Amino acid sequence: MKRVFFSLLFLIFVFSISYAQFKYENPIWVKNNTGSALTDAQILLVINTAIPIGNGWMQSDGKDIRFVSACNAVLYLNHWVEGYLNTDTTKIWVKIPTIAANDSTLIFMYYGNPGASNLSALSVFSGPHSATDSVVVASSNTVSNAQRGFRFQPNEDILVGYFGKRIPNATQRYLTLFDYTSQAILAQIQVDAGTIGVYNYNALPNPLWLKSGQQYVMELFNGSGDMYYYGTSSQIGQHLTYLDMRYCGSCTQNTFPTSVLTNFHYGTPDFLYYTKQNISPAPTARILLPADTVTPAAPTGLTSVCGTGQATLKWNKNTEFDVVRYDVYKNTSNSPGSATLAGSANQPDTTFIATGLTNGTPYYFWVKAVDRYCVPLASGFSTVTSCTPGGGGSGITNRSIVLPTPGVNTNYVAVPYNAGMTFGNNITIEAWYRIGGTTTANTVLNKGGISFDYQLGINASTSLPFFRAQGTVVTGTVPIPAGVWTHVAVTSNGTQAIFYVNGVAGSPVAGTLTAGTSTNEIRIGRGNADAGSGKIDEVRLWSVVRTPSEIASNMCVKWIPNSTTGLKAKWHFDSTYVDSVSGWNGTPMGTVTFDTANNCTTTGITNLQNEIPKEFSLYQNFPNPFNPNTTITFAIPKAAYVELVIYDITGKEIKTLVSDPYQAGTYKVTFNGYNLASGVYFYRITAGEFRDIKKMVLIK
Repeated sequence: MKRVFFSLLFLIFVFSISYAQFKYENPIWVKNNTGSALTDAQILLVINTAIPIGNGWMQSDGKDIRFVSACNAVLYLNHWVEGYLNTDTTKIWVKIPTIAANDSTLIFMYYGNPGASNLSALSVFSGPHSATDSVVVASSNTVSNAQRGFRFQPNEDILVGYFGKRIPNATQRYLTLFDYTSQAILAQIQVDAGTIGVYNYNALPNPLWLKSGQQYVMELFNGSGDMYYYGTSSQIGQHLTYLDMRYCGSCTQNTFPTSVLTNFHYGTPDFLYYTKQNISPAPTARILLPADTVTPAAPTGLTSVCGTGQATLKWNKNTEFDVVRYDVYKNTSNSPGSATLAGSANQPDTTFIATGLTNGTPYYFWVKAVDRYCVPLASGFSTVTSCTPGGGGSGITNRSIVLPTPGVNTNYVAVPYNAGMTFGNNITIEAWYRIGGTTTANTVLNKGGISFDYQLGINASTSLPFFRAQGTVVTGTVPIPAGVWTHVAVTSNGTQAIFYVNGVAGSPVAGTLTAGTSTNEIRIGRGNADAGSGKIDEVRLWSVVRTPSEIASNMCVKWIPNSTTGLKAKWHFDSTYVDSVSGWNGTPMGTVTFDTANNCTTTGITNLQNEIPKEFSLYQNFPNPFNPNTTITFAIPKAAYVELVIYDITGKEIKTLVSDPYQAGTYKVTFNGYNLASGVYFYRITAGEFRDIKKMVLIK
């Protein structure tokens, strides 16, 4: 059988690529599900192009789409975008050179080049083939307003790309393809006049598939005074079956022809079609997440806490969408160039415990962010952090300071004056406080001595929190209980204050709250005559008014990033008095000791048993579904830094339930979803090297 080639329409090009031209890529695994090797197979991919087009990564017309057979390949694979772009079900055909039997191959889709030309072409398929097998009949006739053509049936699925004709007089003609059963018009175009006695074709604006076993009618319309060829023949393309000749007189190009002749070609209309390999079972594809060619930024906010033979490292999560992991480096000198890889944490984990360290030896640490690009791109080194294992601290024990003699003014932490302690009237002070027994007011944090530049305290007689700015004092309305860990916070903008108890905001309290500008020290646990009592932990000072959602969602997050806007200082008190943000390091005055702390009471975390578990476990929450409270249980067989984070179905972080070191044991955590919409949520645990994730359902 003949095969038609057009020198102008079907040139086959080979293109080399420059990776610098295309900014984004998607790796795609294609699986051959048969026991035979595939060669030059046309594979249908269903790709969500709405996301890259919506993000501005891909051109809206898809002209910058390219495929290559392997990482660093230099030739494009033929492809054709069937449609429709900017949807989550865009169909794209790709011709893949080889896939071994019952095996997979990795290809890459590239995009993100505004200057790229459109290479989507039907040459991905086999063809083109002539529907009439280029039949030539010699007799001619003149008839006006008539349809002439043939009825046929494809023997396999075919893709029609062009309509054409061969006529005795050169005029523009309508060509129409009908569905035989419904008589509906499937496609209709006007084909150019062309040359007498020669087949000429025009491309369909939208190529269409014809189904195997279904019947169709292809018609040529004769206008006024038009001529056509005719003759005895049932010649047909090798992938089609000829059925009969169909015609009508005194009709239009839209009229379905009902008159019949057998073994004739009248017209003669034609179309060009393509075929594909028919593979059963069909290949399947798995499209991986995208990446770009932009090198990630170096991680920020790296901190370290050393324990015995180990160090717990924490840093801020990178914002690049394609960061896949963080590589942690260590050295015994402050030289990143000679540092060795200590290990890796997978995004979004931003915690790593370096083990096997020598007690008494200073260690320096750095972190790099690595993306998932075909040739992975790594950031530069983060800023350095250092600590010395076995130096009296602990990488696994959360501690608080204790003022063991209630109401004694000499027991507190003094922080020497620094000019940065004086800022505007926008202030937030927050801390975890477990009030002891005392008859004097409890101070969380105070600056300014008698003048009180700013102060957060708790009234001894009413147990209500108060805020003082020089001569003005305003008071909250929710009392702070004694003997219970409670998160206390206040925000002030100079004209009103808002008090928070366990993340719940009270009503604004008006007042002239002008912060002072003295050069006095900060005191934690004492405000002149207002002595503290009990235990204090996680004290934070801000030069901004934190929002209700920021306070509620971060009060249980121990390692809030140092770079958070407006954060002036934070004191963890895990065996030190060090401020990790501005270096405003405190000195204990009088009798101040350390004690273990489990202060995040809003999650209701409880150690269930003394028996040490045999393995790491994350259990299914109960009840599930829930409204609004549910309990999550986890077990750790050895001391580890534990993070338990809630995500919504899109992967957005909703809340950090746990972000603290824990000793071996089994723990349960209460989660309240009162402010969330009904739907599916996920909770993910990171405990040392253990990772697990489970699904839960909130129904309101």
